[in-house]
Amino acid sequence: MQTVFKAQKKQMGITMKNKPMVTVITVTLNRPSLFHACKSVDNQTYKNWHHYVIGDGVLPNELRNKKRSVFGFSRSYGKEEPGLNMPDGTPNPIQRWALNNLKLGDYFCFLDDDNVYDKKFIEKMVSKLQSDSEKGIVLCGVDDRRHLQDIMGRPEPGNCDNSGVMFCKKVADTIEFPHALINKNVTQDVEYIQLSAKKFDWCNIPEKLVIFGSAPNIPTIRGGIKLIESWEMPILAYRKMKAGDIDSAIKDFLNALELDSRDGWSLWRLAEAYAVQGQRFESKKLFRKWIALAEQTEISKHHYLSFCLGMAKEISGQNPNKFYNRAIKSIVPTNHNDKLSKEWYQIVANHKHTTIKYKQLLQKTDKTSEKYANAIWKAKVVNSMMPNRQNIIEIYKYLDGNAEI
Repeated sequence: MQTVFKAQKKQMGITMKNKPMVTVITVTLNRPSLFHACKSVDNQTYKNWHHYVIGDGVLPNELRNKKRSVFGFSRSYGKEEPGLNMPDGTPNPIQRWALNNLKLGDYFCFLDDDNVYDKKFIEKMVSKLQSDSEKGIVLCGVDDRRHLQDIMGRPEPGNCDNSGVMFCKKVADTIEFPHALINKNVTQDVEYIQLSAKKFDWCNIPEKLVIFGSAPNIPTIRGGIKLIESWEMPILAYRKMKAGDIDSAIKDFLNALELDSRDGWSLWRLAEAYAVQGQRFESKKLFRKWIALAEQTEISKHHYLSFCLGMAKEISGQNPNKFYNRAIKSIVPTNHNDKLSKEWYQIVANHKHTTIKYKQLLQKTDKTSEKYANAIWKAKVVNSMMPNRQNIIEIYKYLDGNAEI
């Protein structure tokens, strides 16, 4: 029996040696959710992996596993590379450093510290790449519990995620992880996936093998003025607000601002909440605060923020034209969303601008979608703050037949 056991053990060793090595890379700020992310790697059915946990200006918690290396940088590299929706920095510089400096296995993948893998993630992703050996990357479906998107695992915006992909090593040898820029959203994981898919071709597993947002998304510790997007509590409060639970949403926004007074996104949404409640004086005060915060940033580099600044100026009784004009000139409509935005900018900026094209674009928008709900909310806010604007009233009635004007 002992001889048989030794033979089996020897055979297992040979099998493991023949399995490709997989490198998993996690960049962290030491959020509590890191424990669950690491646990999901430890529980993988596929055993030939090595996990690097890299602290961005912090020393990560010691999550012991002989196949895990834990270390941290003394300074915050992420802060050095801000983006429009992440002005406090991104994991991109550390991910780029990891691909350039670590010893990578045959395949590599990323795991954000607030996501978790299905226990068969590595096994299924490796198997797919081996069975489709001409492909350089494989994507899988992702269960998005934060933004409630349906991520199906395709190399396109909204359909892929940093944690839901595996690459062959040759990708890192050829393609540099892109840099974030302050005038655009931090979607460099999507850019990297798209570049890799274009050069090396791709395959996918439609199964959802990753949970995105498995733990609360708390504010980062680096600082930075948030204007485009915020963290989880305000995002959920905005959802409540659009559903009509405005009092509860206001409490959440106030709590968010108590935690992070530089959260311009929450400040703007709170101003909107007061506006639709008829508290115009309180709303105007908050819009003026938002202006003071926004003018500390490079706001003019993005059309949406230029438009917001124009609208806040108009609500506050200042001249908005310079900012409206800049927004309209700088937006280049390349897709349906951009076309909607440009028409909306022109409607708000010039009450004589026709609403026909905007209505035509809305007809092509799913009425059950988040996009349509956002359009209703925007019209409701502007109607509250700029009463007697006939084109706004027309759009608001068109969007919401039950609207009370």
